[in-house]
Amino acid sequence: MQQQLAYLMKEKAHTSNSGTIYVDLPSNEVISMIMVDFSITNGTTRLYTRSILDVVKKVEVLLEGSKTAYSVKPEVGSYLAFLQSGTLPPHKLYDGPNSAGNTMALPIYFGRYPGDPEYALDTGQYSNAQLLIEYELDTTYDGSTTAEVTVWFMRPIDMMTPRGFIRSRTVHEFDSGASAGETQVDLPTGLPWYNVGFRYFDVDRYLRDGVTDVDLDIDEGRLHLFDGRIEDLLMLQQLKWGGYVEGPIVYSAPLHSEYVQSFMGVVEHAEVIDFNVTPDWFSIASWNGQRLAVGSLDYNGTPVAAARASLWRCTGIAPFGGLLLFDGSEGPFNAPAHADAKITYVNGAYDGNYQTFVQEVVEGAL
Repeated sequence: MQQQLAYLMKEKAHTSNSGTIYVDLPSNEVISMIMVDFSITNGTTRLYTRSILDVVKKVEVLLEGSKTAYSVKPEVGSYLAFLQSGTLPPHKLYDGPNSAGNTMALPIYFGRYPGDPEYALDTGQYSNAQLLIEYELDTTYDGSTTAEVTVWFMRPIDMMTPRGFIRSRTVHEFDSGASAGETQVDLPTGLPWYNVGFRYFDVDRYLRDGVTDVDLDIDEGRLHLFDGRIEDLLMLQQLKWGGYVEGPIVYSAPLHSEYVQSFMGVVEHAEVIDFNVTPDWFSIASWNGQRLAVGSLDYNGTPVAAARASLWRCTGIAPFGGLLLFDGSEGPFNAPAHADAKITYVNGAYDGNYQTFVQEVVEGAL
């Protein structure tokens, strides 16, 4: 399907340090994808556990004020964009102090894949449609009043009547706490499932330690779409993508013995490029969770006393901590034919964050 780009908001500065940005979507339009480009300038303090993805609290598309077409946090949205397109979002992730151009570039796909000729959001089916961007700057780490937003969308050159669209939303979020145990999450069964999965995040803990087993159970044990160890789920992800996945590029400025966030659930390899006139020596002392412990020496072998600009990229499994439990790319799962569906997470004795997501096939209008 041939498409064209159209702007809804272009380089608009927002002087408030927190709030919700409302963007009206055009009426009687077919929308294949929306790009949310949200930028800030970093503050004077570096924090490796934080990024632009933490500034944006939630991104939503609401139809007629109450019908959810899309509702996720940026990390889950980044993983969903990867699932639908096979490409990581073009974020510009800077963690150095006073860095400009720190950008979340989040694509929202309403088709099964980019340019889907059958599925897209038809706003003509609804009295109104809005994009909502909820954000909050922490002025210790984020430059005050520096938020700038651009929003554009892709529409078909030739008008079409979509069969429906893919709805994406987080249906449950919880923190496991520091005790081992099980948590059950009920899943909606009103619409067919396109994808079902979750994001797990604990910045300083291996994913395999935080969550050990997962069971996607249908009709009280009659069917298990996945029931197994986290190790086997990770192997399935690796097989799906034909090997390890290259994670996002991270522009960083670590001191010796500081950290760089990887944005990967499981790191298997890391690369670094030095951005200094005088060459430095970088090493990785260890990695655990979604961070790398960095060694940084000058050309004399002395630990650096000032931050060194560098570019990092990690390769591994589960970008942004996302894991897929049901893959509907070959056909959706007929969830409405079943009375009950739930996920049981078995977690280790670590404080991790779980976000369960469902992508559903909406036929016609929601």
